[in-house]
Amino acid sequence: MRETLQPKITPNEDVGNGNGAGHAADDTIVAALPSPRAAFDDVQFAAPKRRRWRVIIPALLALVAAIIASYFLLFQPTNTAQTATVRRGTIVSTVETTGKLEAERSAKLSFKSSGQIEKVIAKQGDTVEPGTVLAELDTSGLERQLKEAQGQLEISKLKLAQAKEGPQPADVAAATANLNGAVAALNQVRAGGSAEDIAAAQAMLNQAQAKLDSVKKGASPQDIAAAQAKLDQAKSNRDLVAATAANATEQARILYEQAASDAKDFLDPLGRLEQARLNYEVAKKSEAAQRGMADAGVTEAQQALDKVKAGPTPEDLRLTQEGVTEAKANLDKVKKGATPQEIAEAQSKVDAAQAALDKIKAGPTDSDLAILQQQIAIAQLSVDSANAQLADAKLAAPIAGTVLSIDLQVGELVGAQQPVATVADTHSLRIKGDIDEIDVGRVQAGQPVTVTLDAYPGVKMPGRIDSLAPGATLKQGSTVYQATISFTPTEGVFPREGMAANVDVTAQRKDNVLLL
Repeated sequence: MRETLQPKITPNEDVGNGNGAGHAADDTIVAALPSPRAAFDDVQFAAPKRRRWRVIIPALLALVAAIIASYFLLFQPTNTAQTATVRRGTIVSTVETTGKLEAERSAKLSFKSSGQIEKVIAKQGDTVEPGTVLAELDTSGLERQLKEAQGQLEISKLKLAQAKEGPQPADVAAATANLNGAVAALNQVRAGGSAEDIAAAQAMLNQAQAKLDSVKKGASPQDIAAAQAKLDQAKSNRDLVAATAANATEQARILYEQAASDAKDFLDPLGRLEQARLNYEVAKKSEAAQRGMADAGVTEAQQALDKVKAGPTPEDLRLTQEGVTEAKANLDKVKKGATPQEIAEAQSKVDAAQAALDKIKAGPTDSDLAILQQQIAIAQLSVDSANAQLADAKLAAPIAGTVLSIDLQVGELVGAQQPVATVADTHSLRIKGDIDEIDVGRVQAGQPVTVTLDAYPGVKMPGRIDSLAPGATLKQGSTVYQATISFTPTEGVFPREGMAANVDVTAQRKDNVLLL
């Protein structure tokens, strides 16, 4: 920033030529010089040295003449005078600054949540209105959350409506049946075991005792013969399975070799050779699997025969004995009847069933309705939150303007609060310039300015200072105050955001003054 001031020119006073003073000086100098005649007279009195003075006197005269000539050349004042025409005009004092064109209204846009870009709708240079969607994130997950929240809200509303309607016949019937069942169970516990229950418990005990006796006695010849018959059958089945599987494998092998022979000198467009090879491989695997299953059957039958011949193990005796003990304890319990604790438990179930039935018949309390209403409010918050997240998945323009930049590609991931686009009102371009503290005292809002843009050199445009920042800013060691400057573009000038501008501020102006 620099201040330029058109110099104020004032007419000079006339200057005399000073000839009189100059001549006076000349006279003084001449008077001070020795007279040639006097010098000559001195020579007359020195007769013995006459020849030497004949040489000195001409030299002295030449020296005096040189001194007088030098004085007139160097110290003689000139008589030349300068002249100028006095006129009336305007004196302007200006303060210069530079700046950049900035939109008065602009916005850097970002998504509030991270996600994957699904749509990029706008492009650089598009004109948009407030609310215009520029891009969207993938919202499939958010839409599912919204549907779930809406479903929960509907359920909560239905529960409240049902509660307000009073007890439902189906609910009363179900609660009544539950109570009847609990009462019946209590009565049975109190009455003890019936004759049928005792008989059933006795039968279970007899069965367990018979099994124990059989285990202790060991296998009979009939049991051994039966186990041996199962082993023989398993071996016969293994031989049959092996023969059948081997036959199938051999058939597949023969077909494969025939196909290979047929396709040796010819093309195989239908893939018969490959199919025959696959069939052969399948047959081999099937044969191996069938043989394995048949061998497992033989092994299992052999183990059963060995176990029958070996007789019961200690573990077998222990398990069967435990079965007899449990059956006897159950019979004793049935005969003895329920304990006080069992009767108390049965009674508590009756009390709970009765309380549930009474609550259903009485209908919901104020507290129940309040809880249901609170559940609706919580469900509504979930719906609102899901809707808000869906709205945040859209990048919308907050102002009307032009898309200066949008750095997005479909499929890429973006983070929350990451700037991805810029929208600005290019019709409200202003110049942001800095005024040095030395000049700020002569600058104020409302002063006219002259603006030139680097992109349009030599084109001057009128403008004015809209505002001057009250606070200072330190830039590159200097204290400056930011000024906001508006201007009117001339025809053929198309300002763009970010252009460099030069500003001449008219700090002071004097009209109709004398100029020299």
